[in-house]
Amino acid sequence: MKDLFVDFKPLNLNSPPPHVFRSVAVGWQVYDVIRRRWLQLTPEEWVRQHLVAELLSRGYPPMTLALEKAFTLYGLTKRFDLAVFGAQGIMLLAECKSPEVSLDDEVLAQALRYNKWFKSPSILITNGIDHHIYTYSSDTCYLISKTIPDFVQLKKIASQL
Repeated sequence: MKDLFVDFKPLNLNSPPPHVFRSVAVGWQVYDVIRRRWLQLTPEEWVRQHLVAELLSRGYPPMTLALEKAFTLYGLTKRFDLAVFGAQGIMLLAECKSPEVSLDDEVLAQALRYNKWFKSPSILITNGIDHHIYTYSSDTCYLISKTIPDFVQLKKIASQL
């Protein structure tokens, strides 16, 4: 059996605990602590689960996180990767890509299209190695950081916009 950590690239995020991974006949699965179910482990899911571990380590309450929820955009069903909710709605909309995908204008454009529906004041795009945080207001976005804020910092960012 191949080792999980040979199959998936190391990331620049906190790792989920080892007990949430299991080998199955078709590869690997990961237990998603937010959705409370086992999922097939793909490169994108690898990044998403590491992002969840990172956010939890930075003080994000689990109840504020939502993963892979469907929504309709221009008549098409889409799914966002991760959203962080606050008292006023979504504070952060995150788009996760596999580690091999560079965070280019196309990735940002996808996140911005999704955000037309959600109107989150901040957007995160990540491939698990690089992380870009943008503020979004009045159809304009600005790169504000290449590090993921803790929950208190995110609330400050969201309240200033």
